Amino acid sequence: VQPAAYSIAILRSYRRINLEIQNSWLSKILVVFLDPWTMFAKLNSLPLEVLSSLKQVHFVIDN
Repeated sequence: VQPAAYSIAILRSYRRINLEIQNSWLSKILVVFLDPWTMFAKLNSLPLEVLSSLKQVHFVIDN
């Protein structure tokens, strides 16, 4: 199987976008968890650099 002729261009574009954006998109999203235990498990594994980028984190309490 031969890769598409433009696959290198797509890869280079992806790398350029990734370099420019990095973690800036994290401050633009709302992260919602269904319970505090899942939230703790997921956020606890993230580096401090990523955690400091998050602006809105919510968890839903289902009665």
